Amino acid sequence: MKQVDRFKKLPDNARIQAMGNLFKYSDRLTWDIGVRIENSTRQALKFSQLPYLSRQVVLNQTTAAIPLGFPIEFILPDNALWQMATVKDCGLVKFKTGDEQSQNCFMFESEDKTIFLPQLELARALFFTNNYFANAALVSNALDFEFDVEHNPSSDDEEFPLDVLINALPTTNCPKILFDNEGFRYLLAWILLDSDVKDSFESIYKYFSQELIKTDKFERWTFRFDPPQLKGVKISARGWKSSDGNIWFINRIEALENLLFPDIADIGYFHPNFTENKPSSCKGTGGTYPQLPTQREIDEESDGSSDNESALIFCDATLINFNNSPRTRKVYAKAKAKSGGKEDEEKPSTLSPEVSTDDSNSRGDIPRATVDGLDDQTDNANLYQ
Repeated sequence: MKQVDRFKKLPDNARIQAMGNLFKYSDRLTWDIGVRIENSTRQALKFSQLPYLSRQVVLNQTTAAIPLGFPIEFILPDNALWQMATVKDCGLVKFKTGDEQSQNCFMFESEDKTIFLPQLELARALFFTNNYFANAALVSNALDFEFDVEHNPSSDDEEFPLDVLINALPTTNCPKILFDNEGFRYLLAWILLDSDVKDSFESIYKYFSQELIKTDKFERWTFRFDPPQLKGVKISARGWKSSDGNIWFINRIEALENLLFPDIADIGYFHPNFTENKPSSCKGTGGTYPQLPTQREIDEESDGSSDNESALIFCDATLINFNNSPRTRKVYAKAKAKSGGKEDEEKPSTLSPEVSTDDSNSRGDIPRATVDGLDDQTDNANLYQ
C-alpha cells in the first residue's frame, strides 16, 4: 500500500528496522517509542503513531515497497502453551543497536514451527489499529471513564431492538468519526463486552504502572501485556525464518481470523457528538466515511489541539474477522431534519495540513488526527439482505 499521509520529518521510503522501549522526558506530556529507521538519524516516534509501526514497514512511500521477510500462516495454540522470551532469544534479528534485543516476545510451537511473536506487535494487531486505543492504553481505567455499557436498554425501534447500548460518555476522547467504521464498532464491543479481552487491554496499564523506570530526566518502560485467549485464531504475517524453516520471528501481523465475539445479536452506539442527517449501513476497507481525507503531514513531535474535529488519516490496514457478526447501529439523542447532507459530516478541508496523532492537551497547537488501520472482514452480508 502506498501511504497517502506523510511523516513530516522522515525521509522518503523510510523503513523501520527496529523497535525499542516506550519513554517520556519529564517535561513532556506524551509518550514516545524508540525506533530505528533506515537512512534516518531519528530514533523515536510517538507511541500514538503505533498503528503505522511494525518492523520492516516503510513510511513515506513514494513507490510500492517490497515487503521484506517471508509470508507465514499459523494457528495459535492455547495460551497456556505460550512461553516468555526476548528478541535476543530468537537469534534471527540482526539489528543489535538500542533496546531491540531486549523486547518481549511470546514463544510457542505451531505446526512444527517455533514462533517468536513480539508482544507489542500482537497488541498492535489486536488493539492498536487506531491511535485512540494506543493513547487510552496508558491511562488508568480509561475505558471505564469513557464508556458505559447498558444491557437490554429500552428502545423505540421495534425492527432493531438492542441487546446492548454502548454509550460514549461526555468525558470520552474517542473521536466520533471512528464509529463510522463498522470494524471499529465490532472492535470496541469486543473489548468492552468480553471480560477476558478487556482484562488483556487493561493489563497494559497494569504492567506499565508497575514496571515504569523513573529518573530525574525521563521515564521508560519495556512493553508487555497479558493476551486474551486466542486458541484457534489464524494469523497471516511476514517475518524472518531460520535456514531450516523451523524457527520464525514475526515482523508484522497482516491478518487475524476467527476471533471469538460474544454471542450478542444487536448493539447500539451513542456518542454525545453524534448528529443525524440520514442513516448509513455501508462498510468498506478501512471503514466508510463521510469524506475521504486529503493528504496530510503527521508532525512527529507536536501535541493535538482541542479546537477541531479529528481529521481522518489511514495507515496500512490489519485485517480482522470475528466468528460472530452482530447488527450494529449508531443511536442519536435527537434527529435533525434531513438536509441532503451526509451523516456526521466532517470538513477536514478547513483544517491545517499538519496534524498530530496525540489526544488534545493544553500544549497542543495543531489539529489532532484519527488514524484508522483496521480492515474488518467479518462475514455479515446476511445483515444487509
